[in-house]
Amino acid sequence: PLIQKHERPHEFACGKSLFEPRNTSTMTSGIDILRSSTLMLASLCRSKSDTDLKQMAPNLLKVVAELLLSLDSDVLINVCSVIRIVLNAVSFDDSARREIESISEQRLCKLLLDCLKDCPYLQIVQASAMENIYLLTLGCGDVSVQSIIDYNGLVGIRELLSRSRADSSIRKHVCWMVYNIFESNVYKAEKRIQIVLDIGIITCVL
Repeated sequence: PLIQKHERPHEFACGKSLFEPRNTSTMTSGIDILRSSTLMLASLCRSKSDTDLKQMAPNLLKVVAELLLSLDSDVLINVCSVIRIVLNAVSFDDSARREIESISEQRLCKLLLDCLKDCPYLQIVQASAMENIYLLTLGCGDVSVQSIIDYNGLVGIRELLSRSRADSSIRKHVCWMVYNIFESNVYKAEKRIQIVLDIGIITCVL
């Protein structure tokens, strides 16, 4: 409710308005509240059944996607946990997957890809974001794969790999994502395989 009622969730996520100055104490208080509320939301999602999560998924993902604009690592870790739990719940349910395809295409996929960029985030945030990108290619299939390509996300993933060679979690989820890209659409497979090879992701993984 705290997140949904806020008029500008992306500003609240960053702890500040883009147009109005705020003092340090207000920003700190806002971030502390958001850390606590996103942590509680992740705990709540863990306690829900897959059936409940499938019903909640579309509205929940729309709200939490905006929080990926946060500049706070703790908030991002909590939000990525929520997204992971929801995507795991809907991955093998065709009707639930179709409901979140448009969310992935319009907003969620791009915001997750932005978390991979070279920035002051903890590597655990980037690893969590990469896991969710893999789950999107599993759960939403062709829609998310095309979104990753359209947003030039494969280049960002290659750059992440070059910065994170020691992180086996990131490499593992990139490998599974590449597999899903190759399997997502038989009619587009040849073109997509060539894109992945041209960008050099396979070389980075190896």
